[in-house]
This record gives sequence, structure tokens and C-alpha cells, in this order.
Amino acid sequence: MESFKQTLLTKIAAIEDEGLLQLLNEDVDILMAAGNSDITANLSATELATLKKLASEPDDKDVVSWADYQKTTAQWRGK
Repeated sequence: MESFKQTLLTKIAAIEDEGLLQLLNEDVDILMAAGNSDITANLSATELATLKKLASEPDDKDVVSWADYQKTTAQWRGK
């Protein structure tokens, strides 16, 4: 871990662009703040329940088969 930190510090020390350093600083601030908090802490019970429900849905819940897609679009094109 220490060698990785040293590599990052070396790369940061080589950056001459002040704008880039400001962006890096902002990103690090955001990531450090996010890493130290629970992103669900400020959600209401209803919002948390909705989030849990959405997270448990199957990934392909809203997927339409190719055959259904072709059938539906053929009807549109025929009008």
C-alpha cells in the first residue's frame, strides 16, 4: 500500500497544471466524504423501501424480446 501511495504522490508532484490539480483535489474531497458516510442515511423510510424494491428487481424485467419488438414496430410502420 505504501508503494502505491508513493507512486500516486510522485505522479501528483509531477503535475504542473493548476486547473488539473484543483479538479483532482475536488474529486479526492468528494471520494473521501463519500467513503466515510452511508449514502442511504438521509433517505426516508419510503425512499429506502423503494430503493430496496428496485434493487431486488431482476435485471431483465423491462426487456422486450426481439420478436415482440419486430411485431410492435411493424405495426407502427404499417400505419
